[in-house]
Amino acid sequence: MIAALREGWHVFLSSAVVNLVPATNVFILGLKATATDVAYYISVWRLIVACRMLVQPVVTAIYPHISHLAVKSRQDAIMLLRKYTLVLAAPVFCGSLCLFAGAPLIMRLVYGLKYAPAMPLLRILAFSPFLLALQHCYSTFYMLAFGYEKEWSRVIIGSTLANFALLLPLTYFVWPPTALAVTAIVVDILITAAEYLFYRRTASGTPQTVTA
Repeated sequence: MIAALREGWHVFLSSAVVNLVPATNVFILGLKATATDVAYYISVWRLIVACRMLVQPVVTAIYPHISHLAVKSRQDAIMLLRKYTLVLAAPVFCGSLCLFAGAPLIMRLVYGLKYAPAMPLLRILAFSPFLLALQHCYSTFYMLAFGYEKEWSRVIIGSTLANFALLLPLTYFVWPPTALAVTAIVVDILITAAEYLFYRRTASGTPQTVTA
C-alpha cells in the first residue's frame, strides 16, 4: 500500500491542483469584481464544465485499453493513440465551434437576456473542451499510460504558476471576468502545447519502461 501511495503521489498531487485552481480563481475574481460579475463568469463556466464532462466517458473507456497495450507494445500503443486523437478531438472541436458561433443564442436560451454581457466570456472559453480532449490524448493516453507521471506533474505545477502569474496582473487592466476567462484559455493552451511537445520529443525516442 505504501509503495502504491508513493508511486501515485505525483498524480494525486497534480489532480488535486487541477481541481483547486478553478475554485481559487473564482475566489480571486470575487475580491476584484462585483457579485454580478462573478455570476456572469460562473454562468459561463458551468456551461463549459458541462461540455468538458462529455469528454470524460470516452477517456474512461479508452484509457484501460491503451494503458494495457503500452505495457505489451509501445509502438502499437502509439499507433492507437494517433487513431483515437482524431476520434476524440474531432467531435469535440465541432462542439466547441458551435459554442463559439452560437454563443449569443445559447446564452439567451439558457440564461435569458439579462446575461447578455457574459456572451463574450463564452466565446473566449468555447474551445476549452476541445483543448481538454487534446490534453487527455497527450497526458492520459500517453504521459500517464506510458509512465511519465513525474513529467505530467511538472506540466501541471508549471501551468498553475502561469495561471496566477497571468491572472493577478490582468485583473487590473481588463474587466475581471474577462481576465479570468482569458487566463483559463491561455493556461489550457499552454498545457496542451507542453504535453504535445513532450509527446513529439519522446514518442519515437528510447522506449520508456512501463510497469503493469
